[in-house]
Amino acid sequence: MIIEESLWSFPNQNKSALSMDVHGRNAYLLKDGQGNNHFAIETSYTSFSAISTEGLYVVYNEIDMDNKKDIPVIQFKCAHPAFMSLFVRIINEIISNSDSNNFENKARSIINIWMRFLNKSRKARMDDKLIIGLIGELLFIHRLITLDIDKSLILDCWTGPDQESKDFTFDSTFIEVKASSKPSGHIHGINGIDQLNSEDRLLYLNSFHFAKTSGSGGLTLNKIVSDLNDQHFSQAGLELIFFDKLYDYGFDKRDQDNYENIRIEIIGDKFFKVDESFPKITEDEFKLAVDNRISNLKYEVDLNSLNSLNHTILKNVLH
Repeated sequence: MIIEESLWSFPNQNKSALSMDVHGRNAYLLKDGQGNNHFAIETSYTSFSAISTEGLYVVYNEIDMDNKKDIPVIQFKCAHPAFMSLFVRIINEIISNSDSNNFENKARSIINIWMRFLNKSRKARMDDKLIIGLIGELLFIHRLITLDIDKSLILDCWTGPDQESKDFTFDSTFIEVKASSKPSGHIHGINGIDQLNSEDRLLYLNSFHFAKTSGSGGLTLNKIVSDLNDQHFSQAGLELIFFDKLYDYGFDKRDQDNYENIRIEIIGDKFFKVDESFPKITEDEFKLAVDNRISNLKYEVDLNSLNSLNHTILKNVLH
C-alpha cells in the first residue's frame, strides 16, 4: 500500500480526505485549522511517548471521526510544507515495514533512524563504485551473522566505514572484501602496499563478482540494508549503530531513490587466505626499503584461477 502526497489535496479542514484500512485498522488523512497535514491510525495503546523532530510530530490522541467520538489514534503531523514529501516517505516506509502487531514499535524505530540522518550533514552521493563496494561489505556482514559471529562484535570490527586499510579488524584477524561488476570477473584493485599486509595477524580476502541487472530483478543496496536491519540489527537493539556506520561509509537515507538505480546478481563469491602464495605487493616483497617519496601505489590482482576456501573456517578464528 502506497499513500500518495496528492491525497492530502483537499480544502476541508478537520475532516478526513480519505478513510483507509492499514493492517486491519482504520486510518485517516486529515488537515488541521492551520493547514497542516496529518496521518492518524487507530491504536489499542492508551499512551505513546511523543516524538518531535524538524517538521514531524507524532503523538497519542483521541479524535472524533466517522460519527464516533474519542477514537484513540497515533497521529503523525507534518508541521511544515517543505517537509511534506519526506513526511509521506516516512509514513509509507512505516506502513511497508510493519503489521498490525508492531506498527507502533516500527514507527518509533524508523523515525529514530530518520532523525539520526536528518541531524547529520549531507554527504556527496556515492558513485557506482562505492555502492558496489558497500554491497559487498554488507553481504559479507550477512555471512558473518550466518556463522553465528556476535552482531555487536561484527559492527565494532567493521572498519571499512572508518577508512581503515582493512574492511574488518578483529583481534587476531583482518578481512578485506573486494567487489567488482566488471565482466573480467575476480580482478580487483589493491590500494597501496599496506592493504594486503597482514601485520602479524591472519588475513583473509573475500572476492565478489557481480553482474548489473535491469528491470525489477536483482539485489539493491536498499534491500540489503533493510533486510540486515529488520532481520538482525533492529532485533538486537543495534539499528542506530548500524546506520551510523552506514553514514560513515557514505550511505544516506535521503538518497535512497538513487540507490535503486543499481541492481546486481551475484555471479561469483570466492574466499582466500592471504599468505605467501597469494599474489600481492607488500613491503616484504622489496629487497630494499620502499623509498618514502613513492606513494599512492595501486595495482590489480587476478583471482579468477585461485581455489576458494570455505568461509566456515572463520568460526574458529574470529574473536
